[in-house]
Amino acid sequence: ASMCRWEYPHSNLTSLILADDKVFAGGEGIAVGLEAQSGNELWKTEVQGKVQGLAVTERNLFISTDNGNIYCFNKGRKSRTKKISSPIDPSPYRRNKLGPIYESTAERIIRESGIQKGYCLVLGSGTGRLAYELAKRSELKIIGIEKDQKKVAAAKQALDSAGIYGSRIVVESWDLPDLPDYFADLIVSEEMMLSGEIKYSPKEMFRVLKPYGGVAYFGQALGASDKINPLEQERLLAWLSQSGAPEPEVTNENGIWAKVTRGILEGSGSWTEQYGNPQNTACSMDQLVKGPLGVLWFGDPGPEKMVERHAKAASPVSINGCLFIQGEEVIMAYDAFNGTLLWEKEIPGAVRPRADVDGGNLVATDDCLYVAAHDKCYCLDTVTGETIRVIEAPPYSAGTSCRWAYVSFANGILYGSRAEPLKYEYFALRELLVENGKWKDIEDIPSEYREEYEDLVKRYPVPDEKLWEDFKRSGALWRFMVDFPDWEIYESSKDALTENIMTSDIIFAVDSATGKLRWKHQGNQIAHITISIGDGKIFFAENKVSGSQKRQALTHKQQLIRKGVYEEARVLKEEEELPYELVQELIKEGIYEEFEDELVSYEDADVRAVFCLDAATGKKIWEKSLDLTGCGGDMMGTAYKDGVLLVFGNMGDHDAWRFQNGSLRWKRLTALSARTGKVLWSRPVNYRTRPVIVGNQVFIEPRVCDLHTGKIMTRKHPVTGKQVPWEYLRPGHTCAVTSASAHALFYRSSSTAIYDFSEDNGLILFGGIRPGCWINMIPANGLLLFPEASAGCTCSFPLRCSVVLKHKENRAQPWTVFITHGAMSPVKHFAINLGAPADMKDDQDNVWFGYPNPDTEYLQNHFPNYGVKFDLHDEVLQGMGYFCSDFKNKTVEGSDKPWLFTSGCVGLTRCEVPLIDDIWGDKPGVYTVRLGFSALMNDRVGQRVFDVSLQDEPVLKNFDIVKESGNPNKAVIKEFKGIHVENVLTIELSLKKENPTIGEAPLINFIEINREDVDKDLETVKPVRSITKNRAESLLQEADIELSRKRYGKALDKYHAVFDASPIISFKQWALEGMAVIGSPKSLTRIARYCRDTEPILWNYNEPNPVLKNSATRVFIAVANNTAKIDKQKAVKMLNYALSIANFENRKQVLASLERLGIEIYGEPGQQD
Repeated sequence: ASMCRWEYPHSNLTSLILADDKVFAGGEGIAVGLEAQSGNELWKTEVQGKVQGLAVTERNLFISTDNGNIYCFNKGRKSRTKKISSPIDPSPYRRNKLGPIYESTAERIIRESGIQKGYCLVLGSGTGRLAYELAKRSELKIIGIEKDQKKVAAAKQALDSAGIYGSRIVVESWDLPDLPDYFADLIVSEEMMLSGEIKYSPKEMFRVLKPYGGVAYFGQALGASDKINPLEQERLLAWLSQSGAPEPEVTNENGIWAKVTRGILEGSGSWTEQYGNPQNTACSMDQLVKGPLGVLWFGDPGPEKMVERHAKAASPVSINGCLFIQGEEVIMAYDAFNGTLLWEKEIPGAVRPRADVDGGNLVATDDCLYVAAHDKCYCLDTVTGETIRVIEAPPYSAGTSCRWAYVSFANGILYGSRAEPLKYEYFALRELLVENGKWKDIEDIPSEYREEYEDLVKRYPVPDEKLWEDFKRSGALWRFMVDFPDWEIYESSKDALTENIMTSDIIFAVDSATGKLRWKHQGNQIAHITISIGDGKIFFAENKVSGSQKRQALTHKQQLIRKGVYEEARVLKEEEELPYELVQELIKEGIYEEFEDELVSYEDADVRAVFCLDAATGKKIWEKSLDLTGCGGDMMGTAYKDGVLLVFGNMGDHDAWRFQNGSLRWKRLTALSARTGKVLWSRPVNYRTRPVIVGNQVFIEPRVCDLHTGKIMTRKHPVTGKQVPWEYLRPGHTCAVTSASAHALFYRSSSTAIYDFSEDNGLILFGGIRPGCWINMIPANGLLLFPEASAGCTCSFPLRCSVVLKHKENRAQPWTVFITHGAMSPVKHFAINLGAPADMKDDQDNVWFGYPNPDTEYLQNHFPNYGVKFDLHDEVLQGMGYFCSDFKNKTVEGSDKPWLFTSGCVGLTRCEVPLIDDIWGDKPGVYTVRLGFSALMNDRVGQRVFDVSLQDEPVLKNFDIVKESGNPNKAVIKEFKGIHVENVLTIELSLKKENPTIGEAPLINFIEINREDVDKDLETVKPVRSITKNRAESLLQEADIELSRKRYGKALDKYHAVFDASPIISFKQWALEGMAVIGSPKSLTRIARYCRDTEPILWNYNEPNPVLKNSATRVFIAVANNTAKIDKQKAVKMLNYALSIANFENRKQVLASLERLGIEIYGEPGQQD
């Protein structure tokens, strides 16, 4: 049955409230009242604008609209509407002798500072008179702070009577330290002008002054009346010298005046084009954008003028404190530090959808913003938006129209490429389908649009505003502009390179000062996104190659394979495979990477002609024909860094399941020497999205490799100390790529994800706002600039605006989820923060894991249950459990980590911390155990008393936290050395009372465990040298003889030697069969790689050989069977684990073993494959 009681259909309603038995709603130009029970309309009225807010008092309904009107409706009979407006007083301040001084001072400030727009801060603003005079002479939004409440009230009254309070000026008694960083374009002081007093912190003044041209202007005019106390110049300069500001400009003309202009932020960077710079690294190397981050400002632009999110439009650019954003054929310039709109300019053709395949069309320099639109590049003044010059692309000889495609700038030279124009303009669909507000006849519609036309006519009989909204939401405005390449490339070779690739026929250079052509290079399908510039060179790849070039490239690839430079398991069908022995030697030497690639036909091989030209002259330095199959096809991109040209797939990963099921393992990186074009290395490395280069690191999500060698980078596992792959994660939905500062990565993971790789402290999610589908988070000017890019999205993200984040030095690090794989034993250091909502890394680089582990199962999570997981098998008294409170601004005596003591567990009676996994042969260890306690605020001496035992041995008797600390808000840390552990560490907290209350129950905050002894077998892993086929075969034969003579130790040594050192799978299999006969625990560490450490990332995203995996499992079962003779419990544990990994045949062996031990198993053997 339907749950709907009634409905009130109306297309324009956007706001709704329920008040008692009535429903009030409003929308575009309308407000209605309805009966809540029936839905019957009680009344309806027109309003001006769109209803934004509704509020009800006892008898009145208030409605606010987007045009600023507020309506009041009253219960009862209809009355004549009154329009209430306040009279404007053009002279709110009394004329006196100070009037001319205020006026001349305001004139001087505006003239000498040059600041007409933005935010002005008036220190000691008094009654607001200087603020008023400044507002009359500028477009400034003015904030006055004044400590005298009477003066604040007088200022509000005067400025409100002038009609500008709230809209232009605000005066409050705020404290200067509470104001945001960098917001003020201009800072002045009325108090200083009148009294000569300087009562505000100079450092705080400079903190809020905007970098890149913010001005602080202080002083006092001559000719002041008797009421003004003189300002002492020495005192003023001494005050300024304490601020950290640069040397002021001082003048004594008509008074004492000091002007401070704030320059750049030391360590900040710029984002000057699509991928940050001409090198395309997608990293600004901004040193200031790092964690912890906090909001600096949010606001415009919203989605109204922005290109629909799936267009993957050109990224914003930013330099010198200006943020430039391209919308729908409009360029907007904002102040990066406070969000002030600086200028806006409409340019026909200024829109660049599918920047992922076409490249960006914006370039920012110190003086100019270059915008490529149609066949021109517009040079705009960055400050005013005025057009300085227009440069045309070199025309075709036939005079046909062309398009300025690629654009970049380096060393005073503007670069571009010439392409054929797109088929249609951005707004062309409107003109194609609609004329004079009516649908055109279907006969007048081009055939390729008729299906779309018919669908739209059905849904929108009248082509009104809803149709235009549909156009934007669906991407119809950009999708038909040209036959773009596919949304993403999922195949390595076949169909990866198509006729739709976005290319140009020439690349050229223009003198930026004169607009004159310096040089041009005639090419053959130059792919736009393969063009990079670095160290005076320009690189690009041409798509069309001759048959001889292709054969040469394929031959060259085979030479690279033989040298161990190009890594691929299989070669072209037309060519001979490498000798097996050679391949195996290369694999063992770490040169050749074993990889199950698809067979690539000669026709499908993606061979390109890669060029390097002198960027200043256009002279060719080198040209190479290279097989770049697997580097992206239509989405092949390049980037330059430190003498290396990197070639890769310039793509996102909308369908994350493709990565998880191994469909992207073909994705290849190829590194070339920028000097010679020599291939340095080429590897399939299974990355999800476009790589990012930071220094010598290449972030290939979710891993990192070395730029110069391609070697996967590792780090120490935070629990075991073993080397594991360095990794990060994008768990949520995305089709976007990643940007970076010198310290952190920024990307979409449903919401916003931040990974500070310098600190390597885990994944941070910033919720509520949706990044775009390509790049719209750019670190520049010391800020993370995050313009709106979710236009058209139907997901329920509440924030649809632009946001700017800034490093907050004094802010505590946020909770994170630490990302790593690998075995959790044997434990070297284990830190557990009981009750914490997530993980935290301390200043000593120790990761404290929250327990219970963070819940990482949620909607749109493609990696369910991510993060480090473990089970303490904790036992907690009924009705009690884990707790957590905010640690920010919290201090705990005796600890510099308050976050360890604002969470914990009340009522924990027992837990088991896994330290040694004895089923894998881990040796027992000796540990130091540290337990952390902090009493709750209302606890008293004698109230909460309990015993603590470790490994069933008492270590604390009658432990009273408050008695021990003397203060509920004081940390108590107890340390116990020499704790012997063979498997788990058992911790018990007990008291004599049977049914304790929450106030009496045991309480604990953290557990920290450090290993005291050293397992030398784990500390020193000796490299094993590969042995020859003959040597391996000889050892195996000798081992079989020793086995037949029951000399198990000697046989086992030989089997291990072959298993460790022979690259031949059949010999490893032979060795495993012998190891299974013996069943020694000494084999466990060798087979763990096949039976336990099988996560794809630990195997370089290759699968363990299934034959070896099954044989290794049989070894494990054999060890378990032998173990059963001396330790049945351990054997059962081993067999249960074997049951979870075994195939059908091995599973039958496991079940038989369990049955012999008297363990009953439910279910059929064949239920698990």
